[in-house]
Amino acid sequence: MKNKWMILLSFAGGVLLTLLLTLLILAMGVINMGTDVKPGLIERTIAPWVFYRSEEKRAPKEKNPYVGAPAAIATGRDHYRENCIISNEAPDLAGAELSKGLNPPAPSLGKREDDTPDEELFWVINIASE
Repeated sequence: MKNKWMILLSFAGGVLLTLLLTLLILAMGVINMGTDVKPGLIERTIAPWVFYRSEEKRAPKEKNPYVGAPAAIATGRDHYRENCIISNEAPDLAGAELSKGLNPPAPSLGKREDDTPDEELFWVINIASE
């Protein structure tokens, strides 16, 4: 019984030590979080994976109410040009020079258009990107 408690306490101590060391490293400013630094391995691999899993879980299952509505498409395109094109690109619209310096870069919604269902794009534009 004593060995069982020692193993449990050793494990808990190891977890606590790991968390404290991580917090210490972050508090010392060792990791450069500046926007002039290119994204690291974790940002390029794990962060997008986590974002897409979150998107899949939270995106509504209802249909996009604006699919196939010509007036909504025209209004959306105008709104996109006025408010979004400065940082995002689109298949036939280039982003502003400012967008090239964003870190993390703004998504180009047109790149995922073919493989992302309308309801997920609708959620990303209306909820996730606020």
